[in-house]
Amino acid sequence: MLYGFIGIKLSKDMYKAINSSLFIACGKIFSTYNNLILRQCLFYLDVLTLDLQLNFNKINWFKKTDKCSNMHLISLMIKVGRSEFEYLCDKYNILKDDNRFVIKQKIKSYMAKDCKIL
Repeated sequence: MLYGFIGIKLSKDMYKAINSSLFIACGKIFSTYNNLILRQCLFYLDVLTLDLQLNFNKINWFKKTDKCSNMHLISLMIKVGRSEFEYLCDKYNILKDDNRFVIKQKIKSYMAKDCKIL
């Protein structure tokens, strides 16, 4: 479901809509609809919210695109993706040479701050 969203820029309302389906399902499982409690449950289950998972996928896609040898993809990355990639890296404090594991850990630490765990 999330791979189709990598190519488009989403508003905050769209991110909320993406997360709402996950929160409704988790709300039924945990018998609560408190957003903070559901985020904490997902954190302790080691599951990223869908918006964070989408950003994780985008960062990895941008990193792969940046290293490819296809001139069309490189020019597309320079024109469109560079600013979004830099924004996401700044938001989650990600370095350009971080690997997938480090990126996921940094996004998890962002989620922990958002959930008021740390």
